[in-house]
Amino acid sequence: MFFKKKRQLKQEFDDKLLSDIWDLKEKWMQARHLHGNSSHLIVSNEQGIEATIAKVKYFYLFKEAKIRKISAK
Repeated sequence: MFFKKKRQLKQEFDDKLLSDIWDLKEKWMQARHLHGNSSHLIVSNEQGIEATIAKVKYFYLFKEAKIRKISAK
């Protein structure tokens, strides 16, 4: 019984991790796209920072998924 709950809990967190990875990838791509199309220097800097933060978060979670040996099937 304990092992079944443990596997179920691990599966829940793995699914949440994959969901967060996809969400962050989308956010990163949107921020990168906005940064590339921006014509204002100040707005562009802020968007560039947002794109960089989203990229770092995405790769951090991607690395965690690799450590946990999780793959999107």
